[in-house]
Amino acid sequence: MTRGQCRVVSWNIERGYFPEQCCHFLQALNADIYLLTELDRGNKRTAKVDMFEKISGALDMPGHFAVEFIEHDSLWRSIIRQGGPGGGTHGNAVFSRRPIENYRSRALPTNDRLRWDGKTYIPELFEPRSGQRNAQIFECQLGSKTVTFINTHLENWRCEWSHRKAQLSAALESIEGPTLIAGDFNPIGGVLKTIYGRESVNLEVRQLRAFLEQKGLDDPFSNEDYTMFSWGTRSKFDWIALSPELKVSSQTNLRSPLSDHNCLVVDFEID
Repeated sequence: MTRGQCRVVSWNIERGYFPEQCCHFLQALNADIYLLTELDRGNKRTAKVDMFEKISGALDMPGHFAVEFIEHDSLWRSIIRQGGPGGGTHGNAVFSRRPIENYRSRALPTNDRLRWDGKTYIPELFEPRSGQRNAQIFECQLGSKTVTFINTHLENWRCEWSHRKAQLSAALESIEGPTLIAGDFNPIGGVLKTIYGRESVNLEVRQLRAFLEQKGLDDPFSNEDYTMFSWGTRSKFDWIALSPELKVSSQTNLRSPLSDHNCLVVDFEID
């Protein structure tokens, strides 16, 4: 690729239950920038593997890890796979072939009804943890332009679109110029109506797209490009949205048994 072209991968790896296979999968995509969510580091459920170090070594790329949660052990974690045994940390990571500039991690607003403090029981009954959602923000030079990249994982428990909208607004605050934001946005509002095809697109997906368009950002994947399939529902949980200066030449939605989320790949060049 030329200096003005770029391939970006966005994927929720579901903690890293299949570390070797995940690394091979990512290597084969041959991307310039990887924006990943739900990486485990030192948790019993994933054999105490450090997924950040493992992926960084496999890709031969430097990167940054942002802790979202310290995962606490509990009786429930010891007997169920969902949530799984804890003991380590959990968060998001970015990797880049191009020099990363001005990296920072921005804390996202939390919900008054949801306190990830390791003390409450719902929904922490199955995932006792302490921490807070965040957005990883950095810049890379593409051609003669500086592009801002944002990687984030929005909340899903006990909150509505208004809260996830506030988190997205915080992630995008004060960002100017060519921008790409990606991650697991968890637009779950109205998803039950998609059971067995009663509706093709849930309400929050439409709300989310309208919000991004107001911010001057567009996701090249359609609302029917589903990335999450669970309990008979289907939805577009994962997004890559770009500003108009970033011209998309191809986009791919990859299904993989390695995660409960599809992997998104976008090739673009700067106008």
